[in-house]
Amino acid sequence: MASISLVLTICVLGFYVPAPSLASPSHGNDFLRCLSTDVPGQLVQTPSSPSFKQLLVSSIRNARFVAPATARPPICIVTPTNASHVQAAVRCGRRHGVRVRVRSGGHDCEGLSYRSGRRDSEAFAVIDLAELHAIGVNPHEAPAWVDAGARIGELYYHVATAAPGLGFPAGMCPTIGGGGHFSGGGMGLMMRKYGLSADNVLDATMVDAQGNLLADKKAMGDDLFWAIRGGGGGNFGIVLSWKVRLVPVPPTVTFVKVARTMEQGAVDSVTKWQTLAPALPDDLSVRVVVQNGEANFQALYLGNSSAVVTTMGSRFPELRVTIADCKEMSWLQYTAYIFFGDAINSKPLEALLLNRSMPLGQFVKNNPTTSRKHSPRRRGRRSSAGPMVPPRGSSSWSRTAE
Repeated sequence: MASISLVLTICVLGFYVPAPSLASPSHGNDFLRCLSTDVPGQLVQTPSSPSFKQLLVSSIRNARFVAPATARPPICIVTPTNASHVQAAVRCGRRHGVRVRVRSGGHDCEGLSYRSGRRDSEAFAVIDLAELHAIGVNPHEAPAWVDAGARIGELYYHVATAAPGLGFPAGMCPTIGGGGHFSGGGMGLMMRKYGLSADNVLDATMVDAQGNLLADKKAMGDDLFWAIRGGGGGNFGIVLSWKVRLVPVPPTVTFVKVARTMEQGAVDSVTKWQTLAPALPDDLSVRVVVQNGEANFQALYLGNSSAVVTTMGSRFPELRVTIADCKEMSWLQYTAYIFFGDAINSKPLEALLLNRSMPLGQFVKNNPTTSRKHSPRRRGRRSSAGPMVPPRGSSSWSRTAE
C-alpha cells in the first residue's frame, strides 16, 4: 500500500507576511496604490466595488462565516490571471504590512482563506486563485499539470476524458480547490492504494514569501518542496500550479453504500470497522459517517461488484453487504456519484463536475479527526452527531450542525 503522509491540516490557511498591521485607511491606500503599478484595476475588487460582496461570498461553503467575513472584509480581493500578479500582491503586502490570505476553493474548515482569524482589526487582503484553473493532461504520459484554482471535479473530468484508464486520488467534493486540497494532504477513497494527493505531487510552481517565482522543485530545494505537500496551503508560499502523477483505474469500479441504525448493530459494525479497515485489500476502501444515531458505510472497490461482495462477506460479515448495496460504474461516474448521487442519471457528468458554483451550505462546525487507536465499544446512548474515529489507514470527518 502506498505510504500515507501525516496530514496536519486540510484547509487553505493565511499566507503570512512579516509584522502585519492593524487596519487603517493609510495602510489600505498605500497597499492599493502599490498594487495598481503591476496589477490591472479590473483584477482588484475593493469593498466599494459593485461586485465585491458577491465575489467575497462566492466560494464560502460554510454559512457560519458569511457574517464574519462581510462584517470585517479584506482591503481588497485580487483575482490574478498570471504569476506576476501574485508576486506583486505578496511584495506589496510585505512593503505595507498587509497580511495576504490565499483562497482556491473556499472549503477550508475555519474560513481562514477569506477572513481574519484575529480579534483585532488586522489589515489583510485576499488572493483568489479562481482564475488560475488550467489543467494540462498529456494522454501519452502519466503526469498532468493542475493550476491551484482548478477544482478537483474539473481535474477528474479532464483526466478521464483525455486519458481513459487513468485517474487521480483526491477528495469527494468536486468544488474543492486543488491548491488547498493538495497542500493539505488530500484524502480520498483511493488513498489506501495510491496514497494522498500530496503523495502524488511530482513538481510545483510557487511564489515564496519574498515574492520570488520558484519555477520548480529544484528552485525550491528539497525542504520547501517537502513542506508544501501536506504542510497547509499558504503557510510556506503560494503554489500556482502542481505537477501530479496520474494513476491507473479499471474500466469498472464499485461503490457500496450500507446504513445501519443502533437497532441494527451500528455500534458493533463501527467497532469492527476500526480494526478491519486498515487490513482490507488495497483496492478496497471503507469509510463511515456516523450521524443522528446511524452509521452510513461507504466503500469504493477498484473492481466489479461480485468480487467486493465476496470480500466483504468474508472479512466484514457484520455489514451483510449484498449485490443490491452495490453500484457498478466508471471511475469518472463514481467521482460524481459520491457527491451528487442519482443526479448522474439525469444530468451530464460535465454539467456536474465542471460546475464551479455551488449553493451556500448549512451552519456547520467541522472537526477533522484521525487516530491510530480504535475507539472501544461503549454501551449507552450516543450523541446525535459523531464522533467518527477513523482507524489507521482510513479517515473520516465529524460534522456538528450549529
